Amino acid sequence: MAARRSRAVGVLLSAAVLWMAGGAVGAEGAAGSSGATWERLMASAQALGAQGRYDRAEEVLKEALKEAEGFGPDDERLAATLNNLAGVYRLQKKHKEAEALFRRAVERLEKADKPNRPRIATCYNNLAMIYMEEEKHAEAEALLKRALELREDALGPDHAEVALSVHNLAMFYLGRARYAEAEPLCKRSVEMMEKAHGPDHPEVGSALMNLASLYRARKEYAKAEPLLDRAVAIARKAFPPYHPAVAASLGGQARLYSDQGLHAKAEPLYRRVLAINERVYGPDHPNVVLALMALAENLCEQGKFAEADPLLERALATHEKGLGPDHSSLAVTLDNYAVLLRMMNRGDEADRMEERARAIRAKQAKDPSGK
Repeated sequence: MAARRSRAVGVLLSAAVLWMAGGAVGAEGAAGSSGATWERLMASAQALGAQGRYDRAEEVLKEALKEAEGFGPDDERLAATLNNLAGVYRLQKKHKEAEALFRRAVERLEKADKPNRPRIATCYNNLAMIYMEEEKHAEAEALLKRALELREDALGPDHAEVALSVHNLAMFYLGRARYAEAEPLCKRSVEMMEKAHGPDHPEVGSALMNLASLYRARKEYAKAEPLLDRAVAIARKAFPPYHPAVAASLGGQARLYSDQGLHAKAEPLYRRVLAINERVYGPDHPNVVLALMALAENLCEQGKFAEADPLLERALATHEKGLGPDHSSLAVTLDNYAVLLRMMNRGDEADRMEERARAIRAKQAKDPSGK
């Protein structure tokens, strides 16, 4: 169709905080009651962050910061706390506060008698995420390159943390459509994961999917297909049938078939992804909304409009229920819905969806701090 919604080429930088673990930092000074309190707070905050409870994680990390400031300015536990609190700020779109704390963490680490370069690299990676979200691409690239250099120099070329930096830089280039620069990094990531974990490890599957995403973007489908087939096999071997990793690999296969116009072949895969996401996350999760929209688009491509229509209605209702009527990401769902409505020759309804999306964006422009 002429106005197709865009599909993501691949995941860019991890959406999660690159945490600095509590117990590994400043272990020599952690024996006292204050150190024990700090350890407990850091562990609690990380658990809250994993649950998406960022407001509560912020409160706990502020308590941990008070404890850490009592250890002295050169104690690495202070840098770890600053990093983690900055990461939580980033996830709440508090970019100004996050950037200031990341820079403060780097300053603390760099002033140490023996700077901990891997931890400095972690801060650089996290700061790069902020710049990515603010579309400061040159700044983000410089930080990602520097993080990779620091980790390679400190840890050697095959360390797991080096693999993370290779992945992040590869995904940065992939997201910018700089495929010539992304390809050797994606290949290196696969090789590193195979060497570290063996050929059938889930990390290998993730690296294969990233390389396949590059080939999909370049329309080199014959190169992408065996990589995705292998990623699916790895996921099915490593995880139970209803697992997010299985859904991710099947979704990659489905998108590859869709790219080639093989919509009937893709349909059962999209249905399976939806079933897994419903089982794993429940019926109202954003991942279910995405799966509903993907399946609806597939059905529209096949002319199965009667089957697609209730999926679209459910996706919109679920998204609005979960995030409210004015959430920024709802505008994307409305635009996608409008594209599919036009495929059904329902232009008037599509116009209304697009008008709602414009109104949401206009409201967001007046209040950028809103969700």
